[in-house]
Amino acid sequence: GPLMMLALRSEGVSTLTGLAHIRGRSAGRLRNFVKAFRSLGADIETDEDTMRIRGSFSNTLKGGKVSCGGDPLLAMALSAANLIADGEVEITDLAKTEIAWPLFKS
Repeated sequence: GPLMMLALRSEGVSTLTGLAHIRGRSAGRLRNFVKAFRSLGADIETDEDTMRIRGSFSNTLKGGKVSCGGDPLLAMALSAANLIADGEVEITDLAKTEIAWPLFKS
């Protein structure tokens, strides 16, 4: 989440490598992050081992309704994405997040 946000606001293409070793729940989390940020307009390309994020300091995301799938880390990243979005980012599926982080408010 934080690296994606940083890359989105950095000039040029940021490349994250070594992703092939990510397995299980972490691989699912990474897929969910990419899907959620793409739905907000992020320019992210992935392959088996690499993620490329095209960013710009003036980069903004579009608002929209997006599911965090109950993942507290994704919910927090989407809340931060709201800061650089043209419209409101409405985060859904917060029930598990609110249990894990009772003071979290999107």
